[in-house]
Amino acid sequence: MPIVRKMLFAGFVFAAECAAAPWLPQWSRPQPPDVERARPLDVQVAADGAVFVGAQFTRVNQGHAALLRFENDGRLAWMRDAGAVSETAGIERLGSGRVAVFGVPWSKGNAFASVYGDDGEPVWTRVSSLGRLNVLGQDLHPLAEAADGGVLLRLSDQASGDYVVARYAADGSERPAWRRYAGAHVRATDIAALADGGAVVTGIGTGLGGGYATVRFEADGSARFDDLEPGDHGSPLGPAYVAVDAGGGIVLAGTPEDGQMGVPEATVWKLTANGERSWKRVLGVDAQYPLGRDLYRFRLAANGDALLVTDGGGSAAERLHLVRIAGTDGRVLWDRVFSFSVGFGQFPPHALAEAPNGRILLAGFVKTEHATFARQLEFDADGRACRSRDDETLFSFGAAAGSGQGWSVAAAGADGVVAQRYDATGACDGVDRIFADGFDGAAR
Repeated sequence: MPIVRKMLFAGFVFAAECAAAPWLPQWSRPQPPDVERARPLDVQVAADGAVFVGAQFTRVNQGHAALLRFENDGRLAWMRDAGAVSETAGIERLGSGRVAVFGVPWSKGNAFASVYGDDGEPVWTRVSSLGRLNVLGQDLHPLAEAADGGVLLRLSDQASGDYVVARYAADGSERPAWRRYAGAHVRATDIAALADGGAVVTGIGTGLGGGYATVRFEADGSARFDDLEPGDHGSPLGPAYVAVDAGGGIVLAGTPEDGQMGVPEATVWKLTANGERSWKRVLGVDAQYPLGRDLYRFRLAANGDALLVTDGGGSAAERLHLVRIAGTDGRVLWDRVFSFSVGFGQFPPHALAEAPNGRILLAGFVKTEHATFARQLEFDADGRACRSRDDETLFSFGAAAGSGQGWSVAAAGADGVVAQRYDATGACDGVDRIFADGFDGAAR
């Protein structure tokens, strides 16, 4: 099937089968007009529906970190410039109602964290030179809130091979850092706080034997356990992710290298609070996917199941997979095949979000011969296709979050950041022709 016909066919399936009526935003608001080339990085929603957007924008050819607050009705309440940066990593809403912005500063230090009140007033800023902050993706958390309201910032001391956790009290006062050797040239890629005051840090080693190294820190900074997931070869082909479920179980994900073919094997594994293996699930190499499966997005669902977006590998390279893995025993509950973009490359979604009703949102962009525009897809808790939306006035949906108010998304457009709110309760009557079985055989 010619490439143009592929695109038309896929567009017809999404439009005709997944949305009986247009799925329009309840509100849509742009950033202030005096900000240049802003791009959204993170979205978080307060209990009252206020939307906080973390972004990076350009001012006089210099990158700056920004925090914006939009009210529940879409009004822009305020925007704050957190200063010049080499890279903005994201934002984190704290239990006190405050919001932390963090990243790599332009000049002094290797990492910074700036905390603002919900009224936009700055509370404190701290800069650390204890290690390097690796900014690798939206689902990877450089910062976590400690059980007592303090702030934990994950860093890597690659010279010593240590994971380093820079720690600050809720008032910004510095606490002694935690350190633990994790391997030569190791890079910390994710952190999750624990209810007992400790934290779990995971990351990647270098080369054969490097593997995925995980450390659980106690509240006093000692290590309860170290864990290494080497895969077949020990060579990690992507970052490590970590999340903690309501029972204290530790769920990790990564992409080790397959030992026979040297291709990625998307893998999820779970540890008990004491570091014992509960289960491991490999979504990697088999006859159907001879080129392996890369892991693009990961998050823990509200009930403790793991949600992943992977590619298909092999002849299925133009298709992506949305996978749900049971948190209890690692069973694959479902593995849905879908196409986010057909004809000009498969660009994985930027964001994977879950709403309280169990619906799932994927948000990103589509590139065609003539344009790049924003696309989002909605699924129900069973992975069934619900609705889709393309917005040709925007370049990309960059971040998304689900809440009781619906979907809150932040997009990049010609005028910078645009915040939008969509309902998450519309009719889910799409036909599964969005998935592989619905595509014309020539378009696979």
